[in-house]
Amino acid sequence: MKIWDEIVKMFFPEIQIAYIAEEGGSCYYVKYDNTPGCVFFPEVFYLDGYLPRKDGDADCIEEKYSFDSIESIISYLESILPFEFEHKNDLGELQREIQEKLNDKYNDEDNQEFYIEIEEFDEVSPSEFRLLM
Repeated sequence: MKIWDEIVKMFFPEIQIAYIAEEGGSCYYVKYDNTPGCVFFPEVFYLDGYLPRKDGDADCIEEKYSFDSIESIISYLESILPFEFEHKNDLGELQREIQEKLNDKYNDEDNQEFYIEIEEFDEVSPSEFRLLM
């Protein structure tokens, strides 16, 4: 990204770079846009998981970028999950509580393992990416 940032600055200064990256398995997510009054990726939270649904099916919800608040995550989870959970304003506690319920009620040798990951995007400027050579 740093090389592209330098090329754009040098040859195409009117162009702005918007970048999003996901490092699968390490729960590290990045979004970036510092344009005043403009947010290219306005969402704040990322939800990844394989969850049971109220209708009895399972739902893979990978790459859900549409959460702008903890409340919107809670509302979404309430609409699909077949069990209740306490409404917590701490993402770590919310994730732990739901994962414990998934483990206790659904995850055994006969079922596919259900999981949930809730992460907050980090904002990083392209100029802060280090070159890998």
